Amino acid sequence: MKKILKNTTYLWVLTADMLSNFGDVVYYLALMNYVLLVPNSRLALAIVTFSEIFPSFMGLFTGYLADKTVNKIGTIKLTLLFRVVLYLILGFCMGFEPALWIVVVAATFNVFADFAGFYENGLYTPLGLRVAPKEEREQYSAFRKLLTEQPLKIAEQPSQTEQKTKGPGILASFKQAIVELRKIPEFRLVLITNPLINACGAILYPILVLLISEDPDLVFLNVETTLALTILIFFIGHILGSTLVFTLFKKTSMVTLEVAATFSLLGVFVGMLLHQLPIIFFFLTTMGISSGASGPKFNAKFVNSMPEEQLATIGGAVSTYFMLGQAFTRLLVSGLVLVLTVDQISGLFLTATGLLVLYVFYWLARNQKTPQNQSV
Repeated sequence: MKKILKNTTYLWVLTADMLSNFGDVVYYLALMNYVLLVPNSRLALAIVTFSEIFPSFMGLFTGYLADKTVNKIGTIKLTLLFRVVLYLILGFCMGFEPALWIVVVAATFNVFADFAGFYENGLYTPLGLRVAPKEEREQYSAFRKLLTEQPLKIAEQPSQTEQKTKGPGILASFKQAIVELRKIPEFRLVLITNPLINACGAILYPILVLLISEDPDLVFLNVETTLALTILIFFIGHILGSTLVFTLFKKTSMVTLEVAATFSLLGVFVGMLLHQLPIIFFFLTTMGISSGASGPKFNAKFVNSMPEEQLATIGGAVSTYFMLGQAFTRLLVSGLVLVLTVDQISGLFLTATGLLVLYVFYWLARNQKTPQNQSV
């Protein structure tokens, strides 16, 4: 760890990543607050949710593009500048009276900002892997996640040298990624549960925004504070999970953490259906802890198992696979918010998560072992 702290280049891009991610969180929080100010908040929420479908398919292309980029540091600077310009323009637009057209502009800008963000994430990892011994990559990944507060990042790759390498095409990489991951026992459950957890987790915040708009009693102090606390609590749990990778969760398996995340997601939907903010906050914390701890383990196992010259391309394919469910649920919710009550939507996803929990029980029983103390 001392080596990573002495590497000024790595710390510079890590700081830039941290500020970029913080900006993304603030932007999303401001956007959701703005949605509640628009007269037709349900339609505004549907537009924002629909716009978030497109990033689900970006990882495959941006990972491939990141592998082909030679000047990674210079490109990272350009992506940061591009996003700053987008946010400045959007900030100017939001100075006008709240209106639906501004929501459309914000949703469009969000797609471009997400594309730049995915591409940026695909460019970062080489700098870390240059100073990360193979046996310590789990701790390096945890260190980065601890500072950047990012949920599970898949599209990470090692340094790309100037030597030309011929890898598989984008679609071939998608198939290759799934085949390679299925060869690793720890990934078999993750390949099923993670896309479904991502799918249900992706619409937690839009549902909560709708819940707050229809149930003023759910608000803690005010709407802005409630929404900010929702994000803050998850990230605090995420930071705690990333920290505990070094100690408490050092020998805990990905399977154990994946099971914990599944049950936590179920608890969040129970809290939403009951309109109980304490229950929602508690299970958001446990979900943050489990995802914060599982991310470094997945990343370390992933970068040590895949061919390095194709890691971003394969990683982008895996990222796309894990996010396909998000595209479906966001498309579904963007329509459901216009026709169903928030309780009906919560009940629908509670049922889906309950079925996922039953599958986890089935998987554990079929493998005739519990995930406890199974080291990754």
